[in-house]
Amino acid sequence: KCTRRCPFCHYGMKNPPQNVDMDENLFYNIINQLRDINYSGRIGLFEMNEPLTDIRLNKFLKYARNKLPKAWIFITSNGDLLNTEKAEQFFEDGLNMIYLDSYDESELKRNSKLLKEITPKYRKLMKHTNRTYQVVWSSRAGNVNQFKKNTVFAPCDLVYEVLYIKPTGIVYPC
Repeated sequence: KCTRRCPFCHYGMKNPPQNVDMDENLFYNIINQLRDINYSGRIGLFEMNEPLTDIRLNKFLKYARNKLPKAWIFITSNGDLLNTEKAEQFFEDGLNMIYLDSYDESELKRNSKLLKEITPKYRKLMKHTNRTYQVVWSSRAGNVNQFKKNTVFAPCDLVYEVLYIKPTGIVYPC
C-alpha cells in the first residue's frame, strides 16, 4: 500500500497494483528460516510501498530483531505517516535506519521539520533525500511506460545480491 501516486512508480499508473498484506505466519516463517541460517545481512521491511501503512510494522520489526540480532533492518518512507514518536519507537524496537524521501515541497518541509525535532541520537539513523528536483526516474523494470528506454541486454549482478519476497511468498531475484 502507499499514500501517494507518484508518476515514476507503479502506484502512479492508471491501474495500480492490488494491495496485498503478507500473512503474519508467512512473515514469521521467513524470519525463522533466516534465523536458522544465522542471517546477518540487510532486511528491508517494504518493497515499493509505504511501509507505515501496515499497522503490524512494529510487531514485525520486534520479531525480526529478536530472531535476527545481527541483521541490518531498514525501511524507506515518504514520511506521510511518520512522526517523531513513531520514528523513535522504531529505533527502540531495533530498526537500524530510516531512509526518508521527499518528493514535493510540502513533503520536504514536513520531513525537514521532523528531522529537526527528532532526538539527536536517532537523527543520525535517518537519511533524508530531497527528490523534489529529480526529473529522471527508472522504469521499474519496464513497468512505468514514460520512463522506458531501449531494453538493455546485459548481465545484472543484483540477482546475486538481492531478492524480494512478495506478500504471497513468491520470491523474485530482482
